Amino acid sequence: MINYRQAVKGDAPRLKEIAKRVISTNYLPFLGVENIATFIESGMSDKEIDDGLNDCTLLTLDGQIIGFTITYGNVLHLMMIDTPFQRAGYGSALLSHIEIAKGMRCVTHALCYNQNLVAQADAV
Repeated sequence: MINYRQAVKGDAPRLKEIAKRVISTNYLPFLGVENIATFIESGMSDKEIDDGLNDCTLLTLDGQIIGFTITYGNVLHLMMIDTPFQRAGYGSALLSHIEIAKGMRCVTHALCYNQNLVAQADAV
């Protein structure tokens, strides 16, 4: 069963695992191996989670965290769905939940979209 809840400090390790897996898998086509390794090894990926933990909403499936968002006010800063659960509607469900819960309308915008051939192919 799908549920949503606010993140707590104890969730940070799982969120960091998800973020690293998503970055390593999904960002590879447009960032490359070296840039991804540099970003993750720098600790910036973990810092994003630590900095946004108080503004983080989790998506759980049968009690397991499978995705999350970080919102600052009415800005969706970050959204990630763990790789085994992608392309199954969980991202759409999480986005809809955030829009209702936060009273906001999210407009998707990918700064790197022009270089992201995988995303472009999926959009067709």
